[in-house]
Amino acid sequence: MAFDIAALKQELDDAPPTAELSWEVGVAVVSDTFRLAGAAPPSPRTWAGWRRKWPRSQELVPALARALVSSSLRAETVHALEKESRDPRPTLETFLDQVSPLTGEMVWTNPFRQEEFLRHWIRACGGEIADETEGQSKKRLKQLDYRQALAEYKKAEAARKAEAARRAQLLKEAREREEQARGWRE
Repeated sequence: MAFDIAALKQELDDAPPTAELSWEVGVAVVSDTFRLAGAAPPSPRTWAGWRRKWPRSQELVPALARALVSSSLRAETVHALEKESRDPRPTLETFLDQVSPLTGEMVWTNPFRQEEFLRHWIRACGGEIADETEGQSKKRLKQLDYRQALAEYKKAEAARKAEAARRAQLLKEAREREEQARGWRE
């Protein structure tokens, strides 16, 4: 059974608004999802380590929990994890590492970031996207990649600053030439 991204997004859009979940509730929901799949959840010590390693996990784990309880994502995740017999630690580490630039607010207010978030989770669980080949899924995830967008922004910003510095230098040189020419003519 493959994950249907469009259906998941629609379920999340249709879900009633909920209060922000706490870190503890998020950890409990995600841990219960692994238990349902027959896997031992990460220890509290492991969760605490991830919280330090990825500070935004404070928002992202509750966001994942909200998605799990508000849609069929939980049932599909359990199915994928059972099929793959996955240890939850590498699954969660991979996921948290991939989504670490995102914030909880971005996940819930930006449809592209939400899709990226869901796709990273599905990929980390070893799941497949319905009606997509592996290559198509990778291509779409690359298109959505926020890290790449940030890198492109930083590159563009550096180019803009370099161009501004170059223009400032050209203006300075032009003023100097004008001053030299003025003194020569007088």
